[in-house]
Amino acid sequence: MSRENDIQALKQLKNDMSEAEAFADIAKEEWDKAKEIKQEMDTAQFVFKPLATDNEETAKAGFKKAWKEFFGNTRKFKAIFLGLYSLAMLVFAVMLFIGAYKNSGPLFVSPHHWSEPVELILTGIVAAAFPIITAIFAWVHIVSLDNMFGFLKTMLISLGVSGLLFGAVCDWTDSMHLLFIDLGSLVAVLLICFVIQLIFFIISKLPPHLHRQTNGCACG
Repeated sequence: MSRENDIQALKQLKNDMSEAEAFADIAKEEWDKAKEIKQEMDTAQFVFKPLATDNEETAKAGFKKAWKEFFGNTRKFKAIFLGLYSLAMLVFAVMLFIGAYKNSGPLFVSPHHWSEPVELILTGIVAAAFPIITAIFAWVHIVSLDNMFGFLKTMLISLGVSGLLFGAVCDWTDSMHLLFIDLGSLVAVLLICFVIQLIFFIISKLPPHLHRQTNGCACG
C-alpha cells in the first residue's frame, strides 16, 4: 500500500508542476504585455483637440444669415436719412409759405403784390406744396414693389402740377433759384439713397467670419 501511495503522490506532484508551469507561462505573457503597454505610455504623447460640433456650424450660419439680412435690407438705413431730409423740406416749406403769405421776406427776390388775402394764402400754399411733395417723392426708395407703380404715378403727377405752379410763383417774384433748390435737393437725395443702397449691398455680400480660438493640450 505504501508503494502505491507514493506512485499516486508522484503523479499528483507531476500534474501540479505542469499546471504551475502553464500558469507561469501565462503570467510571463501577461507581464510582457504589461511591460509593452508601460513602455508605450512612457514614450507616447497625447494631443487633445476640440471636435467640431453642429452647434458651432449652426452659430456661424446663423450669424452670416443675420448679417446679410441686416445689411441687405437698406430701407431702415435710408429711412433715417430720408426722415432728416423730409424734416428739412418741411422747414423750408413753412418758410416759403410765410414769405409768400406776408408778400415779403428774404426768400423771394421781388414779392408779387397781391391785393386780396385769399390770393396771399393760395400763393403761400402753392409755394409750400412743392417742397412737401418733393420730400414725399423721395420715399420711393422704401416703397414696396407691389405699391411702386401706383406711388410713382401719383407722385409724378403731383410733382409736375405743383412744380409748374411753384415755377409760376417763382417767375412772378424773380425767385427761380428757389425752384432749382427744390429740384436739386430732390435729385441729390435720390442719388444719395442709391449710394447708401450700393454700400450696404456690398457689405451684405462680405460678412465677417466667426473665429473661435481653441488651445490644444499636450500631455507627455
